[in-house]
This record gives sequence, structure tokens and C-alpha cells, in this order.
Amino acid sequence: MNKEKDLFLDVMKKSTSGGHLEKIVKSLSQNKIDWQLLRGFFVFHEFSPFAYLVFKDLASLLPDDLMRSLKYDYYSALFSCEYIWNEFLRISMAFEQAGIDILPMKGVGFLADIYLERPVRPMIDMDLLVRAECLSAAEELLNGLGYRKELHGLKESYWRECQYHITFYKREEKQVPFVELHWDIDYKRKKCGILPDLWGRIREARIDSRNIKLFSPENSLLSLALHNRRFGKVLSLKNVFDAALLLNKYTIDWDYIVSKAKDNNICASLFFSLYQIKYFFDGDIPESVWKELGVSGHKQRAIQSFIEENTFLRANNSLKNKNLYLKSHFLLYDNLWEPVDYILNIPQEQFAKFYGMGSYEKRTEFLYRNRLFYIPFKMISRIINPK
Repeated sequence: MNKEKDLFLDVMKKSTSGGHLEKIVKSLSQNKIDWQLLRGFFVFHEFSPFAYLVFKDLASLLPDDLMRSLKYDYYSALFSCEYIWNEFLRISMAFEQAGIDILPMKGVGFLADIYLERPVRPMIDMDLLVRAECLSAAEELLNGLGYRKELHGLKESYWRECQYHITFYKREEKQVPFVELHWDIDYKRKKCGILPDLWGRIREARIDSRNIKLFSPENSLLSLALHNRRFGKVLSLKNVFDAALLLNKYTIDWDYIVSKAKDNNICASLFFSLYQIKYFFDGDIPESVWKELGVSGHKQRAIQSFIEENTFLRANNSLKNKNLYLKSHFLLYDNLWEPVDYILNIPQEQFAKFYGMGSYEKRTEFLYRNRLFYIPFKMISRIINPK
């Protein structure tokens, strides 16, 4: 697997900082590549469109079916990004006319920034941030633009009290792209103060004859670090690629980032993301940052080992993703109590989603009430029988 992993990383590095083409050509010419495995890496890490840009002039060295699939992914992403961007412009114009600030987050925001010259970042939604006090007005605007709120069978109180976004689909449709309307960038926590400074550090970019408000590079990095805490593909490198491009483009205010990480107890999450950038992209992180974050040596080694050993696992299934998520859950917080507290007080809806149950079924309610026994039981069962 090492040659496929090394080739994949060389392709990613060429896409961030250039170079590496000779190594890529040498690997393609001299190594017997497991093309299916390589394709699996591109799919899992959502990198196929960028791989196509690297490989399109080397097509004779790759199987025809792989090039066809990469080309398909590239043009699919190109079409999707164009559609999403135009829809974002339509939405942002309506919000601007209503006097409501709206910030594009992550993917759609990066289209106006680090992906401006190659708008093929895979995405299926628009993450948009508004101030919490503007949420009702924002909902009315989206409704007027042909969107409908989708609660996915859950109570609205759950979304408002336990989450930080609500999904909106085009009316009478349930397809991508859709909007995730955010009023925060993380779950409610006892100590959180990123947002006030976030709104105070917004910047503007002139694109398509429009002034588009964007996150600062520093708050984009913090947002990407927090995203690792969400259940899903914990070790996908898509967001790490985003972060590496941000570091290549901007001079980062590391004092601000470290200060916000400390203020909000997210030093471990930030260390996790920065180590991914350093390990996979040779990212230039100042030595002072590692020291100032204050992550213990034991946790540093645990995070490093977790990333190095699991990012390129062959198997990818829901059970393995759950196991990796549980392991990472205890690595991404600054203390032991916060992840334990999260598990002990997990909302019933998230408990049900994690264990594949109906949110409000009687069985779910029973197991949720007895979760202090059920959760350890399931964890022990996975250790005994990991298949």
C-alpha cells in the first residue's frame, strides 16, 4: 500500500505547492500500482477532480477506466460548483438587500478564495452563517427564495437547542445542493467565544462584480479544526487540503489562532489539524505554535499515532468509522471530562443517529434512558468482536 499512498500524497502536494511531477511520473512508470486502491484513496479523500488536473497530461501512464472516472468526477464537480456559486450569489444578494450579513463557510466560501482558479472542490451543500438574532429573518428570506426547512423527522427544538444549523432544500425537491443555515460554528459549549471576534474579522473580496464577505484565514482554519469533531469521515484529507492551501496563500496571525484556541479550549483539535498539515503536506508551522498550544506530550503522541496509522486504512465501513470516531473523540478535546460529559449528556437524536435507531421510537427512548449501561456495553462488544 505504501506506493499507492506515496503516489496519492505526491499528487496532493503537487496540487498545493507545485513540484513533485518527476516523482509522480517515476511512480507511474516504475511501480506496479494497485489502481483500485489508488482510486479508493481519491474517492475517500474527495480528491478526484484535482487528481484529474494532475494526471490529464499523463493519461498514457494510467488505465483508461481510471482516467474516465477522474474526468467524470472533475466535470461533475465543475458543474456542481458553478451551480452552487450562482445560487449563493442569488441568496447573498437577497440578504444584502434585506440588510442581513451572511458569510459563506468552508466550501462555498473557498470558491471565492483558494479555489478561485480551479473551482472543482467537491461539495453537496452551501454552509452559510448568519447572526443568531437574524435567524428567523434569514429563514423567511430563504423561504421567499424557494427553499423549505427540513428537520429530518426531528423536533425543531432539537436543532435550535442542540445543533448549530438547520437544513433547507429547494421547495418540492430533496436534492443537492442544499443550504445549511448556521448561527454558530460548533455545538454549544460552556466556554465559547469565537463568534464575536469572527464577525469582527470578516474581510471582503471582489468577485463577479460583487463584494463578498468572507471569513478571515485564521477563523477558516479554526472552523476546519472544529469540523474534525463531527461524526463522519474523521480522517478524510479534503479539509486538510483546504487548510494547506490557506497556509500557502496567506500570512497567518498565529498569535490570534493560539489565543482563540486557548480561550475556547480547542487546542487539541487545532493540534490535530496542524499535525495533519505538517505530516501530509510538509506544512510550515512555526515551532512556537506547538509549544504555545500546551498539548501534553502524551496526547501529542497519541494524536500523531492515530493520524499516521489510520488515515490510509484499506477498509472503510460504517463500523470502522464509528470506532475511529470514538477514538478520535477522546483526542480532540483539551481534557477528559468534556468528551465524557458530551457522551453522558448526548441528545437522544444524536444517540439514535449514532446507533442507527429511529429518533423517537420506544426502543430508542428505553435505551437512551439506560445509556450509561448501553454505551459501555456497545463499546466492549466492538472490542471483543470488531467485525
